[in-house]
Amino acid sequence: MFEYLVVDVSVNVTTAGTYEIYGNLNDGFGSGINSAYNETFLDLGVQIVELRFNGYGIRSHAVDGPFVVYLYVYCDRTLDEDTFNTSAYAWSQFEIPPSLSPPNSDHGLDTDEDGLFDYLVVDVVVSVPSNGTFEFEAVLIDGLGHYLGSCSNTTYLTAGLDVVELRFAGWVIRENGVSGPFRVYLNLATVEGDYIDSDNYLSYAYLPYEFELPLPSFLPPWSDDFELGTLEGSTGVNWSSTDLALAGVSDQTAGSGAYSMFISGGYVEVKSYYIDLSGLTSVELRVWIQRGDDSFSEDPDFGDDLEIWYEDANHDWQKLDTLYGEGAPGETYGLVYSLPTNALHSMFRIKFVQIDGDGPGTDYWRIDNVYVGPPLV
Repeated sequence: MFEYLVVDVSVNVTTAGTYEIYGNLNDGFGSGINSAYNETFLDLGVQIVELRFNGYGIRSHAVDGPFVVYLYVYCDRTLDEDTFNTSAYAWSQFEIPPSLSPPNSDHGLDTDEDGLFDYLVVDVVVSVPSNGTFEFEAVLIDGLGHYLGSCSNTTYLTAGLDVVELRFAGWVIRENGVSGPFRVYLNLATVEGDYIDSDNYLSYAYLPYEFELPLPSFLPPWSDDFELGTLEGSTGVNWSSTDLALAGVSDQTAGSGAYSMFISGGYVEVKSYYIDLSGLTSVELRVWIQRGDDSFSEDPDFGDDLEIWYEDANHDWQKLDTLYGEGAPGETYGLVYSLPTNALHSMFRIKFVQIDGDGPGTDYWRIDNVYVGPPLV
């Protein structure tokens, strides 16, 4: 059986360079099946670029060819487009995809034998027709809709029924303070990222105090320049986001180095981990912020405000400042705040909140060089 439907795209190149070739595969009735992409350097003349459409999608779609491929050549903008009709393949000629095959199960895992669970482990059952490497992703949500983290496992599986282990950090469940059951959203994909199957699963009704305590609070002075390229940083817990599609770390611009945090696209909160300020009498927060600009990321519009908050000693959130959405694209701010006395406690946190936006890929704010500690001269 075929693992892929391969389309060889002929491209006439008049200027050598790197080009992106996209293809959308539809059946003869106009319904989409899947897509393929190839970014490659092309020399002058007629060049052949290979697009591979995963056979699992064709098999699952269960409609015979010929198929229609919509082709696009892109370099900063769409340069050309075309359509191509494939041969009359039967959908049954393509590989049978694996499938998630409940019932799944879960259990708490105590790795350090202190009587508390370090992880919530979900054992996912999958039916695999033929050997291969697959990617499993999962998101954990409590009964109030709060995001509790995500995890993934890319693994080689043999034909038959296999069990794949996914681990969620227990301290997040403890810190969240909401009892189970928890909803687990599961996604199965190829290693290239092509969707295969999805499902959701309800866990056992765990209690928060069954899980490990959070890590000790960070000690001041504490800072983050995001140069590891992740929200989690070297500790694995530096920052947490309510929506990973709208916040993260990237290298489009930075206050220093190559990377900065971004927050964008709609309502989203990004919280720091705890910082112990209880032994200090004077503390400041410093942060570099830049508005988006179309040259590196789309600028925020009216109403796409960025708010800066801190958690006080009563564990209530207090607003420090608001940067309003409409302003000069690319404008930068070097902000310094003297924190009030109710911020000087052992579980201090800060959070950045974007109020609105037009969805992923829009309305960016960039954040870098966050510092919390004694005043700098």
